[in-house]
Parts: sequence; C-alpha cells; structure tokens
Amino acid sequence: MSKNPRIKLQASWPEGIVPDRRSFKEISKSFELSFTKLMDPKNRFSVADYFGDGVGLKTSQSLFEDKYKLREDDSDFQGIYIFFIDGEPIYTGISKVILKRLQQHVKGKSHFTSSLCYKMGADYHKELSGEAHAGGREGLCFKTYSEPFKKIIKENSEVSLLPIESPIELYLFECYVAMNANTHYYNRFETH
Repeated sequence: MSKNPRIKLQASWPEGIVPDRRSFKEISKSFELSFTKLMDPKNRFSVADYFGDGVGLKTSQSLFEDKYKLREDDSDFQGIYIFFIDGEPIYTGISKVILKRLQQHVKGKSHFTSSLCYKMGADYHKELSGEAHAGGREGLCFKTYSEPFKKIIKENSEVSLLPIESPIELYLFECYVAMNANTHYYNRFETH
C-alpha cells in the first residue's frame, strides 16, 4: 500500500477500464431513430399487465425475455424507460436493472425506491397545503402523498423501454429523451 494517496491518472488506471472512445457525434447519431422507437405506441406495455399486482420481478423478466436480450443469468438489462399517461409522456428514467427499477416505481415501499411517486407526492403536498414540502424524503408521509400516485401509475400508465449498453450513451440519451418528449415537469435533473 502506498503511503501517499494518489489520484489515478490515465497512465495508472487498472486493467479492464475501457472508456467509450466514440465522439459525441458518433454516440448521438442514433438518438433520433432510438427516440422514434421509444415513443412508438406499438412499443408500449401496460404497466398493470407487466408490473402490476400479482406480477413479481421473475414474472416480469419472463414476460420480457422474448422481447429483449436479458443478461446471461436471465436477470435484467440496462436501459431507458419512459412512462405515458393517456398517451402523453410524463417521465423518463434509466437503470442498470430496468425491470427491477420499474417494479420499484409501482411497488416500492418508500420515497427512496419510488422516487417518481415521491416527486408527485411532494407536489401534491404543496397543492393541498399551499406550502412546499421542506422535510426531506423521510418527512413526507408516503402513504398519504405518494401511494395514490403509485396506484395511478400502476393502473393507468404505459411504459416503453429500450436497452442501451454504453453508460455514456445511456446518460446522454436520457437527457435527449426528456428534452424531446417534453417531460420537464418530472425530469428536472436537479440531482444529476
């Protein structure tokens, strides 16, 4: 062990670090086509049918195994998703385990697992009380303010998903989708 801590510059990176060497232009050239595919109503799934009551993670994975290439252990895949209510896009997100993340959105037990519902619940709190919620995630009553939105998303929304392997491409595409789908209200990127 070195006695002096050092920042790892490229010359001292450990083996196995393989950066995406594509330029921004190369990465983004597929965005328009990928966005069209993600937004196509034919590629949307009912959240109730694929992630709702009685549909656990293993069932969701089996429902998607013919549609998307799951990892070798049949667990999940990395990618982007977008929720639609009445055909309108409302929120886009990314995850390394997209099916698990979608399960969390509609079945999570706290503001940490159901972060979209927390945002909606905090907004609902302000609507009811006239004051912005200021107590952090723990201070907002999940059952009162966020649970109603989990139910709405679970029962009334559709989701579209798209696998994306490159982390850089995934993060860039999330911003592209949020901007082009006009999901600014819930995609504010305040924590990114």
